[in-house]
Amino acid sequence: MDRSGVACGAEEARLRAAMLDGIVNAIPHGICVYGPDRRVLMFNRAYQEIMRGVPVTIGDSLEEVIRRRAAAGEYGPGDPDALAGEQLSFNTSGPQIRRRRRPNGTIIDIRTAPLPDGGHISVVTDTTHLIEAEDELSRRAYKMDLMLANIRHGIILFGPDHRVIASNRIATELLDHPPGLLVPGRSQAEILEHMRARGEF
Repeated sequence: MDRSGVACGAEEARLRAAMLDGIVNAIPHGICVYGPDRRVLMFNRAYQEIMRGVPVTIGDSLEEVIRRRAAAGEYGPGDPDALAGEQLSFNTSGPQIRRRRRPNGTIIDIRTAPLPDGGHISVVTDTTHLIEAEDELSRRAYKMDLMLANIRHGIILFGPDHRVIASNRIATELLDHPPGLLVPGRSQAEILEHMRARGEF
């Protein structure tokens, strides 16, 4: 038996495993892999960071992980057994996407997908900043709509591309435009063409 060949193969396998570990740990999303027996095979540093407070260990069963998290309030208020049962009922044989807020306030997206060996992978992303930014934009848009609706002057706001960003009802009435003309995205050229067609100039 050529022991040098075996040693060479073992070293190559070790290097590949180290490279894979390096790649997985460089990914900013949390990754947790379950085997076909529904036990934890591996997870990366980002997973530990995002799921801080509810750690997993290699060999934990999916049921153990879920029941611990249910008891810790991860799935919201209520009976931990009922909450765990609901989580365990999710079908991991196909791709799924869920979103939830953790007890510490962070918002996470969880994507699960089956693996060829019968196991599945869970990818967790902390979307807190994104959701908060979207909420802030919605609040600002709502305030702007209120402001435009209550100003007693007609207002049309155009962007640098000469398209409508916002307008109010009074602008439509003063210019005697049909409803729907001064909508976001409408170009200034289209509005002027409409006015020309009506013989306004």
